[in-house]
Amino acid sequence: MSIRQHVLHPEFGGFWSRFFASFLDFIILSILLLGLGKLIGLTTAESMEVVSGLNVGMDLAHEQSLFYILTIAYYIILPATPLRATLGKLVMGLQIVNVQGNRISLLRSTGRYLASFVSSVILFAGFLLIIFHPEKRGLHDLMANTYVMKRDHFIKK
Repeated sequence: MSIRQHVLHPEFGGFWSRFFASFLDFIILSILLLGLGKLIGLTTAESMEVVSGLNVGMDLAHEQSLFYILTIAYYIILPATPLRATLGKLVMGLQIVNVQGNRISLLRSTGRYLASFVSSVILFAGFLLIIFHPEKRGLHDLMANTYVMKRDHFIKK
């Protein structure tokens, strides 16, 4: 089954728009996490250390766990909401949908997030597949049976 059966003239999010969306997500999430670090009493240096995940000692382990949980929630929960996207994808005019062109479930979003780690194995080849795939799908999209579509050109049949 293909999304072309459910969506008129589908336009898929290409590699560069998805790349910039990911870059925006990184910036947005870093700012949010640095702000959270300030709220819970961390210095900017400690917050940056926790956000980067480098050389975190046991004294910051709880904070790092909290940051990981929030990061995972950002990438799993937002695509399963009516937004259908992370904030970076939203800014870039993209949305994540299932094969019927509907919002993805929390379970499918979780699978997509976990599959993104598979996409990053071997020099990010799973992400580079987006360049060559006719529907601009990465390995994680194929594994989760999702599509990244342009919002303004999205008309369901």
